[in-house]
Amino acid sequence: SKLPWVEISILVLAIVLRTVWLDIKPAHFDEGINGWFTDQMRINGFYHYDPTNYHGPLHFYLVFLSQTLLGRNLWALRLPAIIASVLAVWALLRYREFFGPTVSRIAAAAMAVSPAYVFYGRYSIHESGMVFFSILALWGVLGMWEKGERRYLFTLVGALTGMILTKETYV
Repeated sequence: SKLPWVEISILVLAIVLRTVWLDIKPAHFDEGINGWFTDQMRINGFYHYDPTNYHGPLHFYLVFLSQTLLGRNLWALRLPAIIASVLAVWALLRYREFFGPTVSRIAAAAMAVSPAYVFYGRYSIHESGMVFFSILALWGVLGMWEKGERRYLFTLVGALTGMILTKETYV
């Protein structure tokens, strides 16, 4: 089914707010550390898991892929978080089947313009991915509860897997 123009507008707004003047802010310490882990992957050929880091490998592999495709620059470093942040806004729009289009659009629009979520959605850290997978997990739970269809189970399992691969503190 086609997305209504309101939902497309919300997603475009989310994309614009997360990409305009992206490189105006220098990399933060956390981004530098995440970039360092990615550089180590280039040297070692894989992400060396360290349970004291409390971060799973998913973000590092996504940054590695982004930098492999786009080069070692701030855009490539931040792109995985931007994509996850925009996908979280999109995921809220999927709640229309439980709460109706108006409620899901208001929630998605609020997240699209939220100063905190825009900030973190432009910042190469794990939290944007965690929010995205959390939203999907709740969608899966609601679907299992109300409709009991397999697609909700698969979404829930995939979302939980994404959460585990993103941060050890997912619980």
